[in-house]
Amino acid sequence: MNFLAYFAHRQFLARIITVMVLFTGAISLTQLNLQEYPEVAMNTAEIETNYPGATAQDIELNVTNPIEKELRSVDGIAYFWSESTEGRSFIEVEYVPGEDPVVILRDIQQAVDRVRNLPKDIDAPPVVTQQNTAALDVYRFGVSLADQSVNSDDLQHYAYQLEKKLNLVAGVGSIEMSGFTSREFWVEVDPKKLSRYQVSLAEVSNAIAQYNLSQSGGVVESWSQEQKIVTMTKVESTVDVANIVIKSLDSGQIILVSDVATVVDAFERATEMPIINGTPAIIFSITNNASADVINTIAHIESLLEKETQRTNGQFIYQVGLDLGKDMDDKFTIVATNGAIGLVLVLLTLSMILQRRVAFWVSVSIPFCVFGVMIVLPILGLNLDSITLAALLLVIGIIVDDSVIIAESIFQEKESGKEGVDAAVAGTLKVIKPLMASLVTTALVFIPMMFIPGTMGKAVAVIPITVIAALLFSFIECTLTLPAHLSGTKKVEQEKNKFELISNQYRTLLVGALTYKKTVIVTALAALLGAGLLVSNLKLDIFPTEAGKYIDVYTEVKAGTPT
Repeated sequence: MNFLAYFAHRQFLARIITVMVLFTGAISLTQLNLQEYPEVAMNTAEIETNYPGATAQDIELNVTNPIEKELRSVDGIAYFWSESTEGRSFIEVEYVPGEDPVVILRDIQQAVDRVRNLPKDIDAPPVVTQQNTAALDVYRFGVSLADQSVNSDDLQHYAYQLEKKLNLVAGVGSIEMSGFTSREFWVEVDPKKLSRYQVSLAEVSNAIAQYNLSQSGGVVESWSQEQKIVTMTKVESTVDVANIVIKSLDSGQIILVSDVATVVDAFERATEMPIINGTPAIIFSITNNASADVINTIAHIESLLEKETQRTNGQFIYQVGLDLGKDMDDKFTIVATNGAIGLVLVLLTLSMILQRRVAFWVSVSIPFCVFGVMIVLPILGLNLDSITLAALLLVIGIIVDDSVIIAESIFQEKESGKEGVDAAVAGTLKVIKPLMASLVTTALVFIPMMFIPGTMGKAVAVIPITVIAALLFSFIECTLTLPAHLSGTKKVEQEKNKFELISNQYRTLLVGALTYKKTVIVTALAALLGAGLLVSNLKLDIFPTEAGKYIDVYTEVKAGTPT
């Protein structure tokens, strides 16, 4: 082929291509985000409704049941389950595999919007969210007081401020707080004072509600400009509440809230009591932004907590409950270390069998293909995760085999008397057809994984993409750059076989197998039958079972049991 001879004559061009792929791949690797799993939208949606103060029975009858009634009219839902607890309704919806999740999510939102008989005093309308792998917690820690004798209100105030700072950290997606209660102003009315001033509880309540406003009042237009009218009378302190006017008496006396009640700055009644390492705390569960690196995000969070420790002089303690960054860093370190060790072992093994120069250029095929995949991943919008790394490890053996076949074929042509470019072209042409067949059949085995339905199919779709990209770079390296690298040497004298004893034993075994063909075929069929029987006894398990690092314990108690 002309293009083989073209590159075989141009060793410098081949080296430039190799260096460019390695350099570009290394730069791309530094830009890739490290994630635990690929960013995949799951075939599930969640509907959450908060109704503080309502019992579980009220939630079930007035919130959960009306929403479920509307959900039954949505096509594409496989099933849904609900959980009604005090002050909260939670519904999880599972889609039918193969359906368009965007369309179903839109239909679910429309169904929820059609619910008209929800309680009027509900805090906010139901929230519908699409679940994805990026929504998983990556970091969880608890904030507690170093001195437990200090008023716990200080912890609540500090947690509120800390949440604001965490939201500004690069890479943080969302924050969920357990044990945090919203700020409230308690108005403790004195009945005797109400009677003295002829004021009712309704008048006190209406006065506070009318004063506590933060809303737009429209726009005033003129010939030259327009002004927006905004009412900003939202209470910020106990003094603001105490100075609210309830009414004016006929005598001209103005009755304030402070005249009939005592205002206390407090927090709403706690419904959770989080404890970390035996210490009462407020738990922060942080999810990572889908486009951010998990390890970098956690590093930014830990840096902020260190600064907060110094700023508060150790007044608050931060205890980590979940750190996904350490787990991921350990995994990637193991993969990188194993890859480096594997590369060295491959180089040493090939040096024993082939010439050192040939072994070196064959070993280069491994980083060439790996860094080539690193170039492709960001182009396709993918990141580096554990599944992608597993696919790379899977295909590295195939890459080395292809390079060894080409190198050995070229080496044999040189032993037969050919030199330089002629040996490189002849040796490559001799094996290029079976090499192409091997790469195509390998790709065909992985392509069906791209069409697996459901969430699992979306997660494993990166495997065929990674494998096919690695095979393409392997083909480029075997047919263009490797022959050029090996074309510079002159013809070589046939060396003494270093493995003559092994070769002779294999030759004897091969002659015996060809002599007794029927026996070999029967033995192979028996082995195939035995393997089939063993496979039929294997249990189906999507993921291998390993020792768990985290244990969840759930306990149920009777209703009304004090905490």
